[in-house]
Amino acid sequence: MKIEINQKKFAFIQDKYEILVDEKLTYKAKSDLFTFGSRIGIFNLNEKEIGTVEKEFEFPAEPYPKYTLSFGTYSSSRMLTISNNHYRLFATQGAIDIYGQKGRKLGIFLNDVQVGLIDKSKKAIFGGDNYTIKIESSAIEKELIIAFVLAFDDFFHSKGTMLSYDFGNIFIDPVKEIDPAWEPKN
Repeated sequence: MKIEINQKKFAFIQDKYEILVDEKLTYKAKSDLFTFGSRIGIFNLNEKEIGTVEKEFEFPAEPYPKYTLSFGTYSSSRMLTISNNHYRLFATQGAIDIYGQKGRKLGIFLNDVQVGLIDKSKKAIFGGDNYTIKIESSAIEKELIIAFVLAFDDFFHSKGTMLSYDFGNIFIDPVKEIDPAWEPKN
């Protein structure tokens, strides 16, 4: 399965995203205006909110963010940042670990088996970041990975710039390396 998350350009006040699943517009997302903490709502095409991404309040502030990712009435997961290039989510299938790689890629692992890959675009014009996600559709819920990418973008993307280049992680050694030729089976 291929998912594309495209942040709208000129998003200086409110972040807005279009989310395509297998090249079909499936969801939209936008940040809340005038909230105490960071919150992004995820909506279906009928404008019904189906999920949220909320940054947890921390005092004193910690260097790594924690987010609560919620879907529907009963489904939620907490995103923990283990280090500056290792993130963990908990799902019904088990622990999902996401590892930063050299460059702009993130590897998605379910119980230590690679099940996905996230690639961030190099160039963002007027704040419009773009992400491409490839995942095994039967391994994990696509909504959980979409929510992770929105939280990741919320914390790391540069707001209010006309043009920015992301050279990615240049000096890190990945905690766990991806298979660079990996492709989803379904």
